[in-house]
Amino acid sequence: MAIPALINRKIRNIKHVDVIRYVVVIVLFCMSWLTYATPLLNEPKFSVLSTASGLTQDSVTSLLVDQRGYLWVATHGGLNRFDGYQVKPVLGSDQVFKDITIDNVFMSKSGSIFVSSSVAGIHVLNPNTLESTRLGDWKLLSQPDFYDYASDFFAPQNSDRLLIALNERVIERRGNKNRVIYSLDDTDVFRGQAIRKIWANDNILLLATTSGLFGVNLKNGESKRIHHTRPVTENSNNQNVKLLRVDDGKTLWIGSVEGLYKSNLRGVENYILGKTDTVNVERVIETLNIWKMLPVDKQFYYVATDDGLYKLAPQTGKLIHLFRLTDSREYISDNNIVDMLLDKRGNLWLATRYDGAIYWVSRSTHFSNLTTNQNLASVSENKGQLSSGVVQSLYQSDKDTLWVGTRNGLNRVDVDTQKAAQFLVNQDKKALESNSTVYQVLPATANHLWLVTLNKLLLFDANTGAVVPPMFANKKAEELLSNNVWYAYKGHNDLLWVVTDFGVVTYSPETGEIHFVDGINEQLPVLDIYKIFDDIDKPDSFLIAAERALYRYHINDNTLTKVHSLTSDMLVKDLAPDSVVMCDKGLLWIAYPGHGLVAIDPSTGEEKVTLNRNNVLPTSVVYGLTKDRQGNIWMSSHQGILKLYPQNKHVQQFTVLDGIVTNEFNQGANLKLLDGRIVYGSQKGLTLFNPSQFQKSNQTAYHTWITEISIAGQPLEVSEHDDGTKYIELEHDQVGLEIRYSTLNYDSIQNTRYEYQLEGEERVLYPATKEPKVTFPTLKPGDYVFAVTAIDPITGKRSLPATLSIQVFHPPWASPVAYSFYVLLSLILLISWWSRRHIQERQIRDSHNEALKSRNRLTMALTASNSNIWEWDARKRLYYAPRMSDELGYGDLGNDISFDKHVSLIHASDRELYLQRWHYFIDNQAMGFDVTYRLKSQNGEWQWYRDVGSVVSDSHDPDHIVVSGTYTNVTESMANREKVRLFGEAFKHTRDWVMILNRHYKPVAANAAFNEAFGINEEAELEEQVAEVMQLGTKNQPNFWKKLYNLNTEEHWKGEENLQTKIGLGGHVLITLTSIDGNKSEGGADFYLLIMSDITEQKRAENKLRRLASYDSLTGLPNRTLLLDRVNHAIDQCKRQQKALGLFFIDLDRFKQVNDSLGHKAGDELLEIIAQRLKALLRQDDTVARLGGDEFVVVLENVKEPSKLSALASEMISVLEAPVTLGQQVVSVSSSIGIALFPGDAADAESLLRNADIAMYHAKEQGRSGYQYFTEHMNFQAQQRLELENKVKQGFKNDEFYNFYQPIIDAETGTVDGFELLMRWEHDGVFIPPDVFIPVAEELGLIEKMTFNAISRALPLIASWQACGRSIYLSVNLSARHFDRQMSLEEIADMLASHDLSVSNLRFEITEGALMRDYERAQAYMSSMTNYGFVIALDDFGTGYSSLKYLKEFPIDVLKIDKSFVEDIGYDTSDEAIIKATLSMADSLNMQCVAEGIEELKHIEFLTRYGCEKFQGYYFSRPVAAEDTMALTQESWQFD
Repeated sequence: MAIPALINRKIRNIKHVDVIRYVVVIVLFCMSWLTYATPLLNEPKFSVLSTASGLTQDSVTSLLVDQRGYLWVATHGGLNRFDGYQVKPVLGSDQVFKDITIDNVFMSKSGSIFVSSSVAGIHVLNPNTLESTRLGDWKLLSQPDFYDYASDFFAPQNSDRLLIALNERVIERRGNKNRVIYSLDDTDVFRGQAIRKIWANDNILLLATTSGLFGVNLKNGESKRIHHTRPVTENSNNQNVKLLRVDDGKTLWIGSVEGLYKSNLRGVENYILGKTDTVNVERVIETLNIWKMLPVDKQFYYVATDDGLYKLAPQTGKLIHLFRLTDSREYISDNNIVDMLLDKRGNLWLATRYDGAIYWVSRSTHFSNLTTNQNLASVSENKGQLSSGVVQSLYQSDKDTLWVGTRNGLNRVDVDTQKAAQFLVNQDKKALESNSTVYQVLPATANHLWLVTLNKLLLFDANTGAVVPPMFANKKAEELLSNNVWYAYKGHNDLLWVVTDFGVVTYSPETGEIHFVDGINEQLPVLDIYKIFDDIDKPDSFLIAAERALYRYHINDNTLTKVHSLTSDMLVKDLAPDSVVMCDKGLLWIAYPGHGLVAIDPSTGEEKVTLNRNNVLPTSVVYGLTKDRQGNIWMSSHQGILKLYPQNKHVQQFTVLDGIVTNEFNQGANLKLLDGRIVYGSQKGLTLFNPSQFQKSNQTAYHTWITEISIAGQPLEVSEHDDGTKYIELEHDQVGLEIRYSTLNYDSIQNTRYEYQLEGEERVLYPATKEPKVTFPTLKPGDYVFAVTAIDPITGKRSLPATLSIQVFHPPWASPVAYSFYVLLSLILLISWWSRRHIQERQIRDSHNEALKSRNRLTMALTASNSNIWEWDARKRLYYAPRMSDELGYGDLGNDISFDKHVSLIHASDRELYLQRWHYFIDNQAMGFDVTYRLKSQNGEWQWYRDVGSVVSDSHDPDHIVVSGTYTNVTESMANREKVRLFGEAFKHTRDWVMILNRHYKPVAANAAFNEAFGINEEAELEEQVAEVMQLGTKNQPNFWKKLYNLNTEEHWKGEENLQTKIGLGGHVLITLTSIDGNKSEGGADFYLLIMSDITEQKRAENKLRRLASYDSLTGLPNRTLLLDRVNHAIDQCKRQQKALGLFFIDLDRFKQVNDSLGHKAGDELLEIIAQRLKALLRQDDTVARLGGDEFVVVLENVKEPSKLSALASEMISVLEAPVTLGQQVVSVSSSIGIALFPGDAADAESLLRNADIAMYHAKEQGRSGYQYFTEHMNFQAQQRLELENKVKQGFKNDEFYNFYQPIIDAETGTVDGFELLMRWEHDGVFIPPDVFIPVAEELGLIEKMTFNAISRALPLIASWQACGRSIYLSVNLSARHFDRQMSLEEIADMLASHDLSVSNLRFEITEGALMRDYERAQAYMSSMTNYGFVIALDDFGTGYSSLKYLKEFPIDVLKIDKSFVEDIGYDTSDEAIIKATLSMADSLNMQCVAEGIEELKHIEFLTRYGCEKFQGYYFSRPVAAEDTMALTQESWQFD
């Protein structure tokens, strides 16, 4: 309600009240109004739990934290449970809670959850099993189709009953029995009265209803209305009571839609029981809608209202407005807090109407932030704020005054009110640095300050607010301190110690004299000095922060000693101490931004502790060490404000969610105030706090809970033993066990680290991790115990472990029972085998005697021959020979065959000879049988045999002829004989040079090729000619000749040699030496075989291939393979010599344009010139390589000063940019260079090359023609980029992208003219913005298909718009990538036709970047669009080059004015002028204009005035889903 209206109402009600009392009322009311209007936190920081996080709906009705700490969120779309990491929908039994409105949740004393819904009724939910049971069947009397849902639950103290307030009645529940103890009258029900809250004791029942407050006498059932607003006039709002709370059994708090009231509970009870006739009520809050009250401590209440959160002191009535929800940066649309609760850490969960559940950390009120308003047209308009948000320095002149030096101006800040007065402000907002940039503020006199600005030392008069001239003894002193100052320090006397370009000097303000400090300048280069600051408790010395070291300067004796220096991070530049502090244990802590914290023994300099991002710090960039009164060390960083507990090395982190204005703070901007508070300066202002408010919590119960267990993604139920131990049972083939866990402490859960282990058949120990889950792919059968412990990020304490027993069953075939069966079966088989063997042994003994009878015959045959036997029986006409099965493979014939069969297997060429000798032998038995022939084997091969035999007489039957003999397989001998013959022929005709030497190494024979090659006369003496040609016996004798003397019998030697002979023959030869044993009795080799092969051409080919494999064929530079080899070699050298290595990754900019426009020949010529320029620029020992395309790499070894690599990179860029003449054209290319160093950036060649490549891409992003050094952050970004690329690919594959639509409004009719298609993406429950995934999709080449799919999804929707009788179009954005690939316009036109749509229903929006990429190609493509009839709009007009040439030469129909101009309407006349010019130009060119970013009515009024035809922006609608567009097409906006 407005203030004047309230005052008028008060005036009308004045009766016999004096003027003074009335004035007091007005003053008190105004103070109360101001309390409401000015929140303590002007920009509160929240964590939001919404549908983007997995919540089923953003409209929250009720909140609950159960006994373990789970957050339960009731919404209009179902019930949810949150464990700090993920939201899980709770469906209940038979999915009774799915997609319905849950009105209320409540936890009983036993831990059961009561869930109330007008759709499903009241259910009791088991929080462990998530099974639910319906409680009663109460329906609304006014609407019997709906359940009478519970608006409130109340459990009286010291009682086993539970009271449930339904809309129309009150239920009392004892055990499992329910009874109605109160019901509204039917007239009240049908009048719309409903019960909202209840409170009761043994005597009375209080009912807060929509029509007032009522009391029921439980003794007799009578009810009374309690007029709680008297003497204020009753109205529908203050009678709509929604809060009842009893404070310590004495005070009754009554909250309504309009106001908060309190009364004495005893008085209210007496009134209800009829003991008194009146009730005294006091109004505490007048106009606010009171939702809920929660006690903070014994002094304050949190009050949830329709205007955000308040803090109320019940004793004094003091009301503090903490914050409004809409003041945060979370785009919250409403300030109503419909429910709230405190978690275990004293922080608040807040329920909103439309924006989900909000988590607010209460300690954020401990931080005060003083900022600046960057949106003001003039800096001087920042009344009470800082002149610039970039704080550089701080100084406190007295207990009330803090001086703040910023990038633009000096500020005097009142410490208590935190209001700032500004001085020395430069009104030029575009200036980055000037003499208004105050880097240091130092004390001078009582009313003067020393300021270090841009290279100057200034004297500032605090009384006048102006700079006054200091005293200088001479011109030299004035010039030095007016142009060359970098840093200044004021010690315990009046002298200033000033770091200048020419060294450190002392300056006396009294005399104006300067003196160079030789004790510092002679030992430290001035460029290595970063700052000077106070020594700890030593007034006669100070500390100097230098490159990688800390020094102490002794003023009295002008000496310098080293306190500490770094030995690691050798290649990190600009690494110097920032600040020091002595902890209570006597260690000196030093902050090295970029390296971390180092604690040393101050007496010895020995390092005791090193803390950085590799252990406990979130970042190694830390500044401003400050010790508080409890001995803890505070510091600022690029990851927020940090608090170190030196006793246990625990670090607590404070970020924007804790109430600070930013996470990035500035070096040098830190101060401990006289009252103990600490101030840090950042890029966005000041952050001030009292460290004593951040003491460790005394809580001891810190738990870790196992929140979910699943197998292959499917939830797994957990059982409990009798002792309460949780356990699960798994089959042997169940894989993918995932265990999730949480502390259920929400305020720092993202920084909570967990340690877990698995004990059992396998043991897994894992270091601390922030991952709230662990996955075991497989577990071997057996029993395990899983335990997980959390480390509290606030206190550093370890929680009680959460344990889970796991039993993995054995497979049936590998269980202990199965193994027992296997052992029994093995014993049975072993006994059976032993019995059978015993029988066989007896049979063998029986047959042994029979075998002895044939022993003589077998012995005689084997004695006569070294082979096997054969036998022919004339009577049986059978031929016996084991070779038939053993060697020839005729196993099916057996070893006894007919003689004819045997003859049929003989080779046709040998059969006649065999039969001739056989018949001769049979006819003349006195002669022996001996023949060599071939037999055919089963596989078709021929085997040579020699058969020798004779007739064996039978003494019992002389006529019985038996022929017995031996056969020998001579196949190998016959083959060797053939080889000997072939080798003889080969020796004679081979082109290899062959020579044979005797045992005395004298040549005895040579083939024709040898004679021809070495000019040997076959008729003359061979030995003498060889000795002369080979120069035997001289120093030029071939090396291989010496090998002959060391060659053992039957030994071989092979080698290569570049043979040079006396006759001039030269070249590479392959030499083979072989010693041949002649079996002489004296031993040793009889002959030596020398074979030489000419491999000169082979060597030439190998060298050519080797060069092709290692060098670039175009430039002759080393390629990637050779480069990596050289880099690895160089790294090994650097390790041995402890030196550095620099690698430059060079990529040519604009090379593709040269290649495309002038052709590949010109491109190749340009690459050759670039290669020559790089080689000419570098040393001979440096390596220049080409990786392919337009990428080059330069490697510098033995880098002594890494800082000088920057100069070389600049020189490379300059040299490569020089113009090049290619044919008739003069072209130039720029380059981007990435620099990586060994050992700082990588330990191997591949990593070094990759990191330089990453740095190069960052250089390109900075604007080309530049260089960048690699940092670990770049690697992190590259990994994040790769992860995002994989997600985009997976998202495209899974069809996760969907369409949103934003309406475009016709200015004349106020109706929807069209929609712009906007692509959206949600992956794994997380919404990813378009400006993140669309550039990645473009680079991956997916954007064309994604756009095509988006159009396909939209076509049915466009058709539905047209069906309503309206011609509404869809506007689709096209990027430069679409112009490269050029989507098929014919296919799009066919798609439109298939839905009975014309091309007028689809438009294309393009950006200037698409036109610049390939001018002619873009022009042709857009002409094709026009030919098809598509309308083309130029998007974001005015933000790019805005060339009028585009408007002239391209077929553009519509200009879209960028929102950056529109949002400044009413603030920036320059932007207004641009808009007017654009509209005028579009009108002249017969183009339409669409203004984007319309958010206020004044935007519309301005644009309408100057003729803008179309509007688009949040004023009309945010982008909406497809199902919401139809409603927008029916909307009509009026602008008059």
